[in-house]
Amino acid sequence: MIILGKKIKKIRKQQNLTQKDLSQGICTQVTISKIENYDKLPNLIILNNICKRLGIPISEVCIENSNDHSNYVFFKSLEELCDNQQYQLAQQLIEKHNPKVKHFTTLETKYYNYFLGLTQLYVFKSLEDSLYYFNLVLLMENPTAKIDFVDVLTTNAIGVAYQLQKDSVKAHTYFEKSIKQLQKFDQADAIPYQQLLHLYLNTTGFFNSNQHYAKAFKLYKQAHKLIQKQNLTKRVDELYYEMGNTFFAINDFQKANKNYLLALTTAYLNENKTLLTEIKDKLVDSPFNQVLALFEDTI
Repeated sequence: MIILGKKIKKIRKQQNLTQKDLSQGICTQVTISKIENYDKLPNLIILNNICKRLGIPISEVCIENSNDHSNYVFFKSLEELCDNQQYQLAQQLIEKHNPKVKHFTTLETKYYNYFLGLTQLYVFKSLEDSLYYFNLVLLMENPTAKIDFVDVLTTNAIGVAYQLQKDSVKAHTYFEKSIKQLQKFDQADAIPYQQLLHLYLNTTGFFNSNQHYAKAFKLYKQAHKLIQKQNLTKRVDELYYEMGNTFFAINDFQKANKNYLLALTTAYLNENKTLLTEIKDKLVDSPFNQVLALFEDTI
């Protein structure tokens, strides 16, 4: 797949978007720059989200060697299904698509084996078969001698596989290894943040269940910084607050308080102290005013 970086740049400018605007919540600004100036191929999820934000089809900014976008659609669908833990549907998609692996790029082959491993693990409950496919991913060489993000995901998935088999020792080894790989990974390159958060959740869940609380807290902080850096909840707090005001105005105090609480937590995440103060005034006379004590150090 060839990315038409100059065309992405042209469309972005036509929409009066900066590189920072386009990257918001999707990837880094550096990644957008690499795409536009060097025709760098990002992760499929990121490419899809960029096209969604620009309101254009994938075919408008990329060219397949075969001029066939079926591979892109296939992997995009698999990613979305697995992100939503719909592994049975993912397995059905694989069977229906019956892809010709020989036509895949190296990276596509890695992702294909990764998804096969996930479906074997979650659909067929087969540790042996899932490990077979996961190991195929890790055994494939990267021509640039640089780790692919799918390698990190796969290492983490092996940890999940052993966790499900209640082999805590091996699970711990692979969870730790995936975090070390992640630290070496160039995060200025295209990292799919939803999958990255999923990796954090897998690992912190394991650490908590095995009482490795210090390690879990460390990862929580990293994930929190990631969310703040990407502004994934930007202005969501204000939206909930205004919804609360609307319900309050029509005397639906139960729904008003619910939305104020949602606004409170997202405002806390966004470090929006001005809004936190406004919400405090709204909740003082509500049944939830005791919740405010948890946020007093921030307000």
